[in-house]
Amino acid sequence: MNNELLLNLDKLHTTKLGIMRIKRNLGLEEDVINWCKRIIKNPNNNITRKGKNWYITFENYIITVNAHSYTVITSHKLKIAKMKTKIIYFVHGTTYDNEKEICSGWNQVDLTNLGREQAKNLGEVNKKQHFDIIFTSDLIRAIDTSNIAFPNCKKIQDKRLRECNYGDYDGKSKDLVVYENHIYDAFPNGESLKDVETRIADFIEYLKKEYLGKTIAIVAHRAPQLAFEVLTKKITWEEANSNDWRKRKAWQPGWIYEI
Repeated sequence: MNNELLLNLDKLHTTKLGIMRIKRNLGLEEDVINWCKRIIKNPNNNITRKGKNWYITFENYIITVNAHSYTVITSHKLKIAKMKTKIIYFVHGTTYDNEKEICSGWNQVDLTNLGREQAKNLGEVNKKQHFDIIFTSDLIRAIDTSNIAFPNCKKIQDKRLRECNYGDYDGKSKDLVVYENHIYDAFPNGESLKDVETRIADFIEYLKKEYLGKTIAIVAHRAPQLAFEVLTKKITWEEANSNDWRKRKAWQPGWIYEI
């Protein structure tokens, strides 16, 4: 249907009042119709037909065109401050360390056959969900989960999404890794949960700048997810740890956050 508008760009026009309105709304100095044509032809725009009008959005602009007369009715800037970035957070599948009740931290550890099956099922459950981009940590268990679950989506690895660095406790029994004791105090030769919060806060600011209004998937780990809980819900680490779904075994195929 979008082709109908593109094939009739030579019919695009507006009124003197329309020119005045659009130039005022956008602070535009160039020819209004030429500017509109350029936006409509941009492959990164979004064109929708609602009732009698076409609506073309690109970056923070929206153009309204009458679908019958091809008159540009108006154009204005979207209120960016109200736009949100939607994040759907997934945790990686079961690893060999998970089965041994070992905390991997920054260690590289593979998914088990069960973990690979979990990743496959995760993709199946979310097959109708659109993602503009998928971010994973640079740890193989997150990378493999995302590749199995979402093989056809563009992905970016980001080390800010790594699990907490448990230092001397990486690869050791989970009984040694007590989050409540390391909110402010780092694990021996590792990180504290506040350290994880700092890098996730930096990552969130990056998303706000580069992916405003987009839908993003993240495939990562426990501590970064709890940091999202703290930062997006304005709760304390004590609350995040207390509410951690892992304690209730309340896994779900994705957690939604907005920033």
